[in-house]
Amino acid sequence: RERILEGARRLLPSIVEATLVTHTACLRPVTPDWLPILGRVPGYRNAWLATGAGKKGILLAPGIGKSIADLIATDGTGLPIDNFAPERFAAPVAG
Repeated sequence: RERILEGARRLLPSIVEATLVTHTACLRPVTPDWLPILGRVPGYRNAWLATGAGKKGILLAPGIGKSIADLIATDGTGLPIDNFAPERFAAPVAG
């Protein structure tokens, strides 16, 4: 924690006088198969998911962002995202 705060103080000297009120360690969402979820939410026309990349989310962000932008704008992407489809976790509909 102190190492991170010291780095922040070097980058933003004006925060040296600031008081840290609270801090937290953020959760990193992962899926059972360790692959991200990327695509349209099943059953919804205008809802999209881009989650589950875990600790590599920051590294995958450019590709995830490009893919989601492509999907929303053109309903397709040139990137190989088939293995990341949200449908792989969809529960079967009783009928």
